[in-house]
Amino acid sequence: MSSSEIVRPKATGVYVTALYIILILFSLLGGVAFTYWLSGLHTIPTAKLLNIAGIAYGLIGVLILSEAIVRSERVRQFLVVWVGTALLWVHTGLAFGVFAGANIVTFVGRPSAHAAYGFSLTMFVWAMWTCGVVDGTVTNPLTPQLRAMPERHQRLGLILLVTGLVLQLVAAIRDF
Repeated sequence: MSSSEIVRPKATGVYVTALYIILILFSLLGGVAFTYWLSGLHTIPTAKLLNIAGIAYGLIGVLILSEAIVRSERVRQFLVVWVGTALLWVHTGLAFGVFAGANIVTFVGRPSAHAAYGFSLTMFVWAMWTCGVVDGTVTNPLTPQLRAMPERHQRLGLILLVTGLVLQLVAAIRDF
């Protein structure tokens, strides 16, 4: 197998599909629950939420880029195929869940429903942009030059690290 081939999970079929469906459902429900909780606050600490998300993204990106963790080709393939795909599904599920939750709390009349709705739109746009970049460069590379496995895991780590830094920068600007 050459390093330019697209690597797919060996365990295909019902179990992988069920795993992704469960992951999506938990992400959707988590997004709705998070938005419901967030809309109950009298003030939404948007800068703090963005900072926490930025730190989490940065930490995961550093771990993926760490050569101490990612020495073997099998680990790199696992990161690209499984973690990259799971990241796409969790991002999509959470974004849709937060957006759906914001629509629900707007009708229910929670204290910070409109602020939660604005936050959900921002999160949705950011998540979809990140998903597009990860999908086009890591999980389903668009060109043959992007298909080499070592570079794919490095791109995943770099995307997460840059995303985390940008979120922290946005949080710092919003905190002024």
